[in-house]
Amino acid sequence: MNIENLDLREKIGQMIIIGLDTNYITDRVREMITEYKIGGIILYRKNFNTYKEMINLINELKLLNKQNKIPLFIAIDQEGRKS
Repeated sequence: MNIENLDLREKIGQMIIIGLDTNYITDRVREMITEYKIGGIILYRKNFNTYKEMINLINELKLLNKQNKIPLFIAIDQEGRKS
């Protein structure tokens, strides 16, 4: 998909990256992905307890974005674990 093929609303949405306040997908996050076609999500340690939960959350986000023209950019703010 080429960015030139997006309408203005989709282009604006692609400039937005949001974070999650929870460890699950809220209705607001669902709306941001499906209606506003945001460009990405940033995940924090508070969004998951295990790597399996992280993978499940990422897969759910990707599934929500399935109908959008551009893949969802998913970033993780991860500084490592304290000993």
